[in-house]
Amino acid sequence: MEKELKNTTDKMKEQERGITLIALIVTIVVLLILAGVTIVTLTGDNGLLQKAGEASEKNDIGTEKEQIALAYATMKLEDETDISKREEIFQNHLDKYTGEGKTEVYGSDSSYTIHFLGTNRLYTVEEDGNIIEEDIAILREDNVAGAFDGTGTQSNPYIIMSIEDLVYFSKEVCNGNSYSGKYIELGKPLDFKSKFSYKDIETTYSYNEETTSYISDKNSDTILIKLCSEGIGFIPIGNNSKAFSGKFNGKGYKIKNVYINTSGYAGLFGYESRGHISDLKVNGKIISSDGNAGGIVGGAWNTDSDSIRNCDFKGSVEGDCTGGIVGSVPRNGWGAIQNCNNYGTVKGKSSAGGIAGNVASDTYIVKNCSNFGSVNAKISGGIVRRTWI
Repeated sequence: MEKELKNTTDKMKEQERGITLIALIVTIVVLLILAGVTIVTLTGDNGLLQKAGEASEKNDIGTEKEQIALAYATMKLEDETDISKREEIFQNHLDKYTGEGKTEVYGSDSSYTIHFLGTNRLYTVEEDGNIIEEDIAILREDNVAGAFDGTGTQSNPYIIMSIEDLVYFSKEVCNGNSYSGKYIELGKPLDFKSKFSYKDIETTYSYNEETTSYISDKNSDTILIKLCSEGIGFIPIGNNSKAFSGKFNGKGYKIKNVYINTSGYAGLFGYESRGHISDLKVNGKIISSDGNAGGIVGGAWNTDSDSIRNCDFKGSVEGDCTGGIVGSVPRNGWGAIQNCNNYGTVKGKSSAGGIAGNVASDTYIVKNCSNFGSVNAKISGGIVRRTWI
């Protein structure tokens, strides 16, 4: 009863504050009009009210980040190693600063996600205490794990909504479905280490050698988040003999904490031929023990025009021929890498480039691309290591 009375009192106080704020705004508007300030000046696209609203929003975001920082710092002082218990402790401390029931905290092994329910804003606090405002689209849920929404047409593309969908996509391509003529879109940001990115994080999986992919397995005791974070990690979309040939649009979303440690072509897309990959951001660690590796694509073979554009990579890439965006393009390759940026570390055994590790074709274009990361190899280029054969 006491708790219900407190909640009622809090709601009444919030309503009173809301009424007072509205009255204050009305009073200010009337005074400005009397002073000769026009309605357009007040309400235009760059008007005083819009600027005031933007300033208020920035102030609210600053306050929310400060509350997170205080709760996180206090939680870190408590010597607790269990993730679920740390999540509970973090939530309790945050409730002290924001009020009970105003936020939801979700923990993982390396970060925490905080949802402010009233403002519908989302933040991630990383292990080092850095706080990032996230796209609220992260909270969108997948309808069915490992099955695309949509029909694959331009007007109704296949939609990837979870890591399970991404794993299914990889399995399909590696087993011969090139998706030629099909359209695929990323429906939300994905993070391999976040529970928000899985349809059901508790479902167990195992590696299937016949299909070279992860499959749901009730007899296994390993969940997908673990399989994708160690060992060979995520299995690239496409391999040495099976290529992706469809049209993939990342919609400007980011796929975070990608971990790949394999042989042959390595990248989020291992092997691409006559495909299009656009508007995608990737963050992670990609390793090929004996092949070509790229932050976005390991090997681009017989590519189509404007095949890779508006893509960014941040993290590290290691392999034989290695690039921040594309590992290698053969001598009969054609197409273009356009408007792409690498912010990661690129290390190659034989050759490396900030954008492309080895381009052996004089018909392949690298245009409007920038490299902000380090490049290390026997033969390297800041943007491209190009060899015409």
